[in-house]
Amino acid sequence: MPKRLVFFVHDGSGLGHLRRCARIAAALQGPCACLVVSGHRAAAWIVPDTCELLYLPSWDSFFTSRSAHWSRVPWMELSRHDAASLRSALLEDMLRHFRPDAVFVDYLPFGQHGELRSFIERADCTKYFVLRGLIDQEDRACFADYFEVIAKYYDRVLVTADRRTIDVESEYQVPESMCAKLAYVGYVLPDVCDRSAIRAQWVPDGAKWVVCSGGGGFRAERLLRACMDIARGCRDVRFDIVLGPRTTAPNLDPIPGRCAVWPHRSDLPALHAAADVVVTSGGYNSVLEAMAGGARLVVHARPGGADEPWEHARRLAAWYPIDVVEEEAGLAGAVRHALEQAPPSQGTSFPLNGDGIENTRRIVFHDLGLAG
Repeated sequence: MPKRLVFFVHDGSGLGHLRRCARIAAALQGPCACLVVSGHRAAAWIVPDTCELLYLPSWDSFFTSRSAHWSRVPWMELSRHDAASLRSALLEDMLRHFRPDAVFVDYLPFGQHGELRSFIERADCTKYFVLRGLIDQEDRACFADYFEVIAKYYDRVLVTADRRTIDVESEYQVPESMCAKLAYVGYVLPDVCDRSAIRAQWVPDGAKWVVCSGGGGFRAERLLRACMDIARGCRDVRFDIVLGPRTTAPNLDPIPGRCAVWPHRSDLPALHAAADVVVTSGGYNSVLEAMAGGARLVVHARPGGADEPWEHARRLAAWYPIDVVEEEAGLAGAVRHALEQAPPSQGTSFPLNGDGIENTRRIVFHDLGLAG
């Protein structure tokens, strides 16, 4: 009888937490039955077919302030308290019927609005808190309280980064009760892809290829429009611009013939890995996918967004060729420079600890008494 694992991913503005947990779940599926729980509709194509998915009504579906960003109306308008109560009740049902042996929670220990509190307090199983490493500046005040919650209710804290890029204890004054539970497992990387085969499908031999990605797409419209302007001035370069499922689909016309625009692509990690240059707003997965394949990176901070992506990119730049561009006017020059410096298309080795999946698998198997 396989062990039963639940992965709860809060439906925030991006898809990075979902992508990371889906990769961990895929590696544990088999000896374990992995159930991913989220309000992200993109989970339908991000969570691998080998795992299962429980979809919760999204926060975007309850509040006018969130639905309006995508020119929608709420599915059912509720107060924050009532929406959290509904989601909490659905989670309680899942706990009662699925009876997990372990639960993974990414970034927010009780969910976005406390909907996980009862679940975490009552679940009689091993509890893993997944922390990507860096914490957004706007979240740090909250985490001063979260640390006590994490230390009280979670058995382990899996830091999915390299300690050389982020030392959680010293940077965030983590209490001793939580420090004892920290495990730096390493970065969670995508599966190795056949870079040459992917390039053969997209670009002719010797041509340069730029992939411009909005990641999840939230507030990436300005970056994507800037990428299209750059594409119009690069006559001999293939450009693929991937908007992301959470973008508001900016008008990018006119589109040059050597450029393609996609609402989203389920194979985006492979495109990131196989391109010569990747232009992105710096999300955890987008950057790591490009690094794992050997693409050069241009990272532009998202206006009005969190500071974690570009701060993370700054730190990774000490280990890998990443140009972090703060001003939009500097993007074109950075892309041209990256194209000039792009290495031959054989890829490079990942320079940091990229064993996050294998180390997590080892820890979980040990904790749950599984062989292998």
